[in-house]
Amino acid sequence: MTTSDATEKKPLWLLIEENILELSSEDLSEENREQTIQRIAGELDNTGYNVSRHGGNILQLRWAIDERCKVGRPLMKDFNDAIAALTLEDVADPISANAKLVRDLGEAWPKLKGSERKADVLRI
Repeated sequence: MTTSDATEKKPLWLLIEENILELSSEDLSEENREQTIQRIAGELDNTGYNVSRHGGNILQLRWAIDERCKVGRPLMKDFNDAIAALTLEDVADPISANAKLVRDLGEAWPKLKGSERKADVLRI
């Protein structure tokens, strides 16, 4: 059975968060923020996501950067730390581990609690 490119693509929200993980505080400063948003949008355009020309996608990018600035750290840092903290017992029951991870991270990152993102987290 073959797979299509569409099934292998990472979700847009995850690619956005991975890009945000690489940003410095200077990139997120008020004077550089718009330039950073446009740069990331262009990079995501090159991967096949029409971010710079699709209103919903560019808003998703802007909101993610706003959340990153509000919380003070990237979501993917918290996510990677939470994954690293999982034990063998956690991994034995991936559904419960996923629920705990989403619940714990959802305190600071409420959008992670969305049903579409829960499924993506489970796949990761």
